[in-house]
Order: sequence, then structure tokens, then C-alpha cells
Amino acid sequence: MSPAQRPTKASGDPSTEAGQGNIAHLHLMLSLSPSVIYSCGPGPTYATTFISHNVADQLGYDPEAFYADPYFWTKLLHPEDVEGVLDKLARIGSRRRLSYEYRARHREGHYIWLHDQVSAVKDDSGRVSLLVGSWFDISERRRAEEELQEKTRLVEFGAEVRTAVGQRGALAEILRSCAEAMVRHLGAAFARIWAHNEADGVLELQASAGIYTHLGGFHGRIPLGELKIGRIAQERKSHMTNSVVGDPSINDQEWAKREGMVAFAGYPLVVDERLVGVMAMFARKPMGEATLQAMSSVADVIALGIERKRAEEAIRRSERLASIGTLAAGIAHEINNPVTAILLAAQDALSSHDRLDRRGRVDDCLRLIIDQASRCERIIKSVLQFSRQRSTERWPSDLNEIVERAIELTGKYIEQRGAAVRTELRAPLPKVKLNPGQIEQVLVNLIQNAVESGEGVRVVVSTRSATGRVRVAVQDDGRGMTEEQKSHLFDPFFTTREREGGTGLGLSIAHGIVTSHGGTIDVESEPGRGTMILVELPVAR
Repeated sequence: MSPAQRPTKASGDPSTEAGQGNIAHLHLMLSLSPSVIYSCGPGPTYATTFISHNVADQLGYDPEAFYADPYFWTKLLHPEDVEGVLDKLARIGSRRRLSYEYRARHREGHYIWLHDQVSAVKDDSGRVSLLVGSWFDISERRRAEEELQEKTRLVEFGAEVRTAVGQRGALAEILRSCAEAMVRHLGAAFARIWAHNEADGVLELQASAGIYTHLGGFHGRIPLGELKIGRIAQERKSHMTNSVVGDPSINDQEWAKREGMVAFAGYPLVVDERLVGVMAMFARKPMGEATLQAMSSVADVIALGIERKRAEEAIRRSERLASIGTLAAGIAHEINNPVTAILLAAQDALSSHDRLDRRGRVDDCLRLIIDQASRCERIIKSVLQFSRQRSTERWPSDLNEIVERAIELTGKYIEQRGAAVRTELRAPLPKVKLNPGQIEQVLVNLIQNAVESGEGVRVVVSTRSATGRVRVAVQDDGRGMTEEQKSHLFDPFFTTREREGGTGLGLSIAHGIVTSHGGTIDVESEPGRGTMILVELPVAR
């Protein structure tokens, strides 16, 4: 509607002095209001028919600008808000009243947030003939809300990184979680973390999240001093920019333009003045000071996480080497005894071969050789079984059923030893996620050990549930163990039944199986008062 068509009467007849006074009074009141009052025609133009003078204070435009161009108001809408605003206004006929928020461009070029309330005026036929409403500036409120959301987001980011670093698992998995947190909480297009390989003097890519997740390629191994990442590592200085395109330190400018990269932040990961890695991210939007502070604060956390995992891996390597040494010494000791006996028996048999009076001695030597060779075979089988412990398929199972099968398998052995075994099984038990064959092997071993703890021993196998766990106990009234014996019970090649052919690997194997299932195995024993082995396994989720 042109200026000539817009209303000129606010209250009373403007041709009179009283009418002009009323109009001036009305404009004065509207100018003091925080809200801009307006009316406009229906879509598609929504041409302004009236707007209060205080619009100039909010948007910097005089009312005449709105009257002169029917599309002026819609031209001020933020491009991201246009579709949503026009869609809402198109449906106002069915709602009569509408309240919504959007951004409008100020004359100086920046955008402000407006809260708009509009009502529909209908003619006699029920069609919308006029929209009447008011809006007011809510930029401060929106800014406070966005700051609060930003702080909450950054707090959640820091908490997620700290949780990831504190978890068990491989270093690459932990760092991948940290990189994914940067993408999710900081709005990164992609984020990467490198670990420093001191021996080779290079940065090795450990984690990548966002639009790039591969770990190979050009950035898989970066020598110190090369590319932007290598220079950050060498200089041990962070680098941040919100002008990636045009930044001479960003090597591939064509890629940055093509992908629309705007911001970059890279931080060296340092512990006690020693470089352990670099973390970096690219974003398609500018990064604020709060985002950079959040990255800076977690850089130390990630650096310490890398250092801790490396220390743990070094300890595990040394423990593995020590275990290999212990295992090798144990095998040598265990095999040496029967081999020595075999050699002595063979020499004795050869020296007695041509003497008729010692033919019986030759037979004894041969039997001894067979016995000792069989002992070597048992030792080797146990070692192979011990070395083949690994993760296997598991599924929710009833522990009571496994106990009953284990007793069936040991029934003949129990009878031969003159022992008595009874069960005290609580039912129903929660399911346990396990490999039945492996746990059956554990229970068979425990039952046999209990039966061998004395003459005519009595054994009780019981089950019960605890909070989140299921327990199975194998208790005997045999000879028991000393504190020294208990301290070595699960060591490879430790046995109290060496004369009976025990290899000392059965309980080591049982211990490995139980711990691989996330469970525990403990012993309670006193000399002359029997022994109880207690196994606890987590309930299946």
C-alpha cells in the first residue's frame, strides 16, 4: 500500500486541532513502548499498512521505508528464517493468533532477534483481510540463552573427553572418542589426534572423526616441522584462526575454499615439557573464545591420557616378558626331571641288555621310560592349553546346569577316589553371559582338586546370586593350605601334588578363563580345615 493509501486517522478528525493533538499523543505513547506496533495486508506480500515510529529505534529504518516497498519487511528477514516465518503466516487463518521469533536485519547490517505476536482480522466472508501485531527486541535474551547453551555444551564436551580418557581400552579407541566429542560438541567439520613417535621423529595419526575418518594417506605420518601440524609439534605452540582461506600457514588453500573451511585450531599435547602428540580441528563456522578455551583445557587431559596409556602398555610388555621368562623356566624345570629319568633309565637298560641276570631290570627301565615320557606329554598338553586361552563366543547361560554337567563328568573320578560330592544350588539364578565349555572346564578342575585334597574327602558345590553377580563355591574338608601355598596357588607350574603327576597349570588356566569373563576367583583355606574356591561371574545384561 502506498503512503497515499495508508491510514491518516489515529484518533478523531486530523483537520481539527483536537484531532491532531490526539494523533500526536498516540505517536508519543507508541514511541515510548518497547514494542513496535504494525498492521499489514495478507500474503503473499504482507505489505505494511501501519507501523509505529519507534521502528527507527529498533531497526534503524523510518516508517516511510516500509510503506514505500510492499516487500520491505520480508526483505529484512534472515535468509535462514524466511521459509519458516512465511510458512507460519500462511497458516494464520486457521489459528487467528500467532507468536513466533525470528531475526531481522538492522540498517547497519547486523541482525537482531524479534518476538512477534500477530492476529488475523477477517471480513464478512471469513477471509483474512488484515494482520495486526507487535514485535519487540529479544536479542539480549537470546544472547544469554545462547551463552548458557554454549557453556553447557562445553562442559559436556570436557566431561565426555575426561570420561573417554579414563576408560580402559586401546589408545586409538580412546583418542577416537575424544575426536568424535570435538566434532559433536564443538561443531568441527573434522578433528584429528596424532601421537608422537619419538624413535622415528614423526607424528602418527591415531584418531580421525567427522568428514574424514581414515588414518592413512598423506597425513598418516607427519615428520616434525613439516606441514602446519608438524610445525605446531616442533614449536610446541598452538595456532588458531577464523580465516583459513588466506592463512599462509594452511597449505592447501584450494581444498579449504572447496570445502568451505573457515576456522582452524591446533594444540600441541605436552607432558612435563615433553611432546606426546598434537590435536587439531577444522570448522565451517568461526570459533569463539569459549570454544578455544575448551580445547585448550582438554589438551592437557588428552596429553596425560596418552602418557598414561603408554606407561600401562610398557608395564604390560614387561609383565608379558616376565611371564614368558617364568613360563620358560617352569617348562624347563618340569621337563628336565622326567627327561633326566628317561636318560638314566635308558643308560641302565643298555648296560643290562647283555646280562641274563638283569633282564628284569631292563623291563623296569622301559616301564620307567614310558611313565616319564607320558609325564612329558601331560606337561606339554597343559602348556598348550594354557597358551591357547583366548576370547570365545559367549551367550546367556544357566550356571546351575553347567555345575551339574561338571559333576557328571567327574563322577567316575569321584567314585575312584572314594569321595562324596553334594550340591546346594539356588534356583532360579540370573543368566550369566559365558562360554559354557570354558566354565565347565574350570569347575571340573576345581572339583577334581577338591577330591584330591585328602582321603574320602567330602565336597560341597553351591551356587547363589548377589547384586549383579552369580557365585559358585567348591568347598572341601581336606588337608587345607598354608598362607605360602595360597599365595602361589594360581601361579603356573605351582602344585602341591607333584608326586601324583600334577603339572600346576590347571588353576592357572581356570584363573585366566574366569578373569577373561570379567569375573573373579578367590581362595579361603587353613591347614587341616579344608579349602573353599569361590568364583564370581557378572550377570548377563
